[in-house]
Amino acid sequence: MLDAEVLERAVSDRAPRGPYKSRAQRGRIGGVVHALTPVLATGALLATMLPLGTRSVIGAALALGAVALLVVVMLVGLERAAVLLFLIGFALAPASSVGFSSGAEVLPLSDLVLLVGAMLLVPVLITRPFSAQALLLLAAVGFVTMATVAAIISPTPLLSLFSVARLVIGVLALPLLFAWWRPGEQMAVWLGLAYVAGASASVLEAVTIGDSIYGRYVGLTLHPNIFGLCSLLALAVIPYLLRRASRRWHGWLVLAAAVNAGGVWFSGSRAALVVLALAVVVYVLLDRSVRTALVIFGLSIPPTYFVGRAVTEGEDGNNALGRLLGNSSATPSDLDRQMLREVAVNDFTSSPIFGVGFGDPLAAHNVYLQIAAAGGILTVTFFVLVLLATLRQSFVIGRRHLLLAIPAVAYITIAPLTSLIWERYIWAVLALPFLLPVVAARSDRGVRRPPADDAASMR
Repeated sequence: MLDAEVLERAVSDRAPRGPYKSRAQRGRIGGVVHALTPVLATGALLATMLPLGTRSVIGAALALGAVALLVVVMLVGLERAAVLLFLIGFALAPASSVGFSSGAEVLPLSDLVLLVGAMLLVPVLITRPFSAQALLLLAAVGFVTMATVAAIISPTPLLSLFSVARLVIGVLALPLLFAWWRPGEQMAVWLGLAYVAGASASVLEAVTIGDSIYGRYVGLTLHPNIFGLCSLLALAVIPYLLRRASRRWHGWLVLAAAVNAGGVWFSGSRAALVVLALAVVVYVLLDRSVRTALVIFGLSIPPTYFVGRAVTEGEDGNNALGRLLGNSSATPSDLDRQMLREVAVNDFTSSPIFGVGFGDPLAAHNVYLQIAAAGGILTVTFFVLVLLATLRQSFVIGRRHLLLAIPAVAYITIAPLTSLIWERYIWAVLALPFLLPVVAARSDRGVRRPPADDAASMR
């Protein structure tokens, strides 16, 4: 009797013959792929491990890392191993100078770690439906299409296509990957904590053993402006972490806020200093808390005192305020930027529809002008839509996640003052809202919930 039941169940579960597969079959195929991926990856990595290890120190390090990764994958599975790599990658993202150098170019270690993490997620993602992000997908398709066309018809198509590939991967890879993955709030909190930890370590390295460029610190980055931007983005995500992370992290987050505020100051980045003041205003408006406003007002008294003294007595230092007030080190930078902007404006006016290609215009210290000069008016329009889709995501995932909009506001505001577009230390933070499903916004409508700590599960 038991054998008959088993046989009948096996026959009933068998999919009908034909070219189409049932959902159950597709799920089984995904499960097989999920199970075979570690085995195939093990064979491929073991086949290349010894040759790599015997050629160079870097090869040996990669081989050792491959062995460690295989052990982790076998112990915890693909998705948890990917999570571990993402945590490491986010912590390394503000340390853009840590990586593999080949002359003037540096491949950040964070890029390699995040790439491997994304590859481990592929077998997991193919078993899940993709939640359509209409505005993001529209902006992404339009941006990729117009940028590619502009690069092909440019005077230097190969160079332009290479820059477009870096631009597309840098700007769209993490938002699209996270929109497909959607692990939830806890992952956004942990990745945000990892980024803040990395940015704080960069600041501590700068003020202890790090080097400076004309009195401006660089930390674990390649340039003072990058150092200031990373500290700014870390500060921008801390308000959200203070709301959603476990209380045991609050003391460390307050300390990290002070450290990264020092990072903005020591970087000498005038743009980061101005946008930091704007981010504080946005924080008060989004939080809508009298207590928050009073705390920020109290904390602003000491810096306001020093700013007032600097304005009345003059400031000759190379910190952010001194350069904002126009000390001698800021003058050459202003002249260089003015010249680069004039060149970009001429490039745009000479070819406003398709631009002149993604080469020199990407150094004009104005992201919007750079993309307009390189790819034309339609390309920059779709890029702005990508930024708006990123900002909108913080509003459609629920009111309790509104503070995730601060990093997007910070970058949208600083973009006219910087040349930095596609780097992971930017989009790692901007992509955090896509980790949360949009359907969470529906549960906030018309439902009054008690102020429970949703991050209690992290304790």
